[in-house]
Amino acid sequence: MHPTQSLLLLLALPSLITAQSQKPLGEKVGDNLQNWLNKAKAYLPTSVTSPVDTGAARVAAKNVTPLTKDNWQSVLSPSSSAAASSGPEAWMVFVTGGNKTCYGQCGGVEAAWNESATAFAADPTAPNLASLNCDTAAVLCTIWAAGPPAIWYIEVPVTAMHQSRPATTIHIVPLNTTTSTAQEIIEIHY
Repeated sequence: MHPTQSLLLLLALPSLITAQSQKPLGEKVGDNLQNWLNKAKAYLPTSVTSPVDTGAARVAAKNVTPLTKDNWQSVLSPSSSAAASSGPEAWMVFVTGGNKTCYGQCGGVEAAWNESATAFAADPTAPNLASLNCDTAAVLCTIWAAGPPAIWYIEVPVTAMHQSRPATTIHIVPLNTTTSTAQEIIEIHY
């Protein structure tokens, strides 16, 4: 080898080593593109709500009376149509909450409640339905000592004129946040 050639090779050697450790331009662009796509995916919602679930929630909302500290006594009093019936008037109150009282775990139970409320809407023997959100009606939940998620099955006695009112029967059924189903909620009534 000629001395000039070896000198050129010696001078080019650091450049060759540096070039060998660098990533090709295509790999750099691919990595940056992948990072950008991963960031974009993080902004997309992870779950898509079903139109059937949304429809069931709308039907349930029409048939379910929300309870507050101002209206609960008038809502849970016997109605004029119940006076004609012979037995007590049944109410099924769904006690729920949000991040404060249910720690964000009531979503599955609320879906089951909405599904059961839709089924009750088609049944003429179904109880009256109400809901109590302990995040928005914390005072009423405290007064009742109610904790979500639960179903309060209340049988309001119907009294005739000039009779004293018998005691109201209340059955409290706690619900599991992970395994409760609409069928279990429906079976509370039957």
